[in-house]
Amino acid sequence: MAAPLAGKVALVTGGSAGIGRAVALALARAGAETVICARGEAVLQDTVKAAADSGLKIDARRTDVGRPDEVNRLFDAIKEKQRRLDILINAAGILGPLTDLVNIPPLAWEEVMRINLTGTFLTCCAAARMMKTQHSGCIINISSGVGRRGRARWGAYATSKFGIEGLTQSLAEELDQEGISVLAVNPGPTRTRMRALACPDEDPAVLKTPEAVAGMLVSRVIPTAHTYSGQSLNLHDLMMQNRA
Repeated sequence: MAAPLAGKVALVTGGSAGIGRAVALALARAGAETVICARGEAVLQDTVKAAADSGLKIDARRTDVGRPDEVNRLFDAIKEKQRRLDILINAAGILGPLTDLVNIPPLAWEEVMRINLTGTFLTCCAAARMMKTQHSGCIINISSGVGRRGRARWGAYATSKFGIEGLTQSLAEELDQEGISVLAVNPGPTRTRMRALACPDEDPAVLKTPEAVAGMLVSRVIPTAHTYSGQSLNLHDLMMQNRA
């Protein structure tokens, strides 16, 4: 079996569900030593079992990426066990309230920013410190269409994704001479629980699967990440190019 990522170590935040889970399984199938984190222990172990049932191994660590102490513990464990990090996929995120901005409770706003934006910042910085010692690495931040053009009643989520776009661009420029690629990827509408919550009237059968997103990330984006560093990619465009 081909293992194009053999010898690589990958971390997927939000790796217990949706796109994060699919990406983690795809990375493991491609030969990467894969670590996942999320806030829920039960769902983490469910992903570990799904991997084991397919003859794969995934290492799970319960982590709230919005808490600096927990992120520090996560990366300390990776340094001790895996000793390096080659790939970081930031897929952790919450939807938050879908309501007019003036009606969002401040604490709910802060929670979306803490997990989606601060969590991405914390893991990006910790990964960059590790990768700088290797002079290589790839960081992919999962973004969204509403992170480029805001939408009514998506204010908190959209703002957090706009922040991720800016963070990606700044970090990519800072790491340009370090051999580390940093890019954002908009997966587009995908058949996930979060999407169903956001768009309950939408037919999920018309949406791409998380596995399709994961396949493109692992087969197309990661191998050529250096050519896209600092950019924000639309996965739909890459899929269309593949079909052409």
